[in-house]
Amino acid sequence: MIVLISSMYMSQDVTAQQNLEQHFIGSWQGTGHLMGSEATFDMRWQKKLGGQFLKLTFQNSRTPENSSPVIFNAIAMYRPGAKEWTGTWFDVRGISFPLKGHVEDKTLTVDWGSSDTEQGRTVYALQNDGSMIVTDFILQQGSYTEFGKATYSKN
Repeated sequence: MIVLISSMYMSQDVTAQQNLEQHFIGSWQGTGHLMGSEATFDMRWQKKLGGQFLKLTFQNSRTPENSSPVIFNAIAMYRPGAKEWTGTWFDVRGISFPLKGHVEDKTLTVDWGSSDTEQGRTVYALQNDGSMIVTDFILQQGSYTEFGKATYSKN
């Protein structure tokens, strides 16, 4: 009986993860704030390598006060699992770092970075209206500080 219950929960976890993957796939545009400036955001999620991985292509653009526009680009490759997603991030700064996320309901929470680069957390939260709220935090002196937040809609 315990095996049956355990299998049932495992099946629910796999289904939740697959549903989350399916909701993520596609192109998304967002608006919000980043490092104290208004910003625009674009992200695209695609299945790659026989559907075993999800590729995130990401860009944001902001114009700090009294400055030129700043555009940031990155790519991440994730291997989704039932409860955990792992991957690697690569960005325009020439930095790469590990990604480790966990799935809970309609939310993916990703801890990123290493002590050699930078560390933080990104929370991807699907909303009931089909939008997604993405919140970014940097880890500084043992605490997470929000540095960006955007609401995305899918094209």
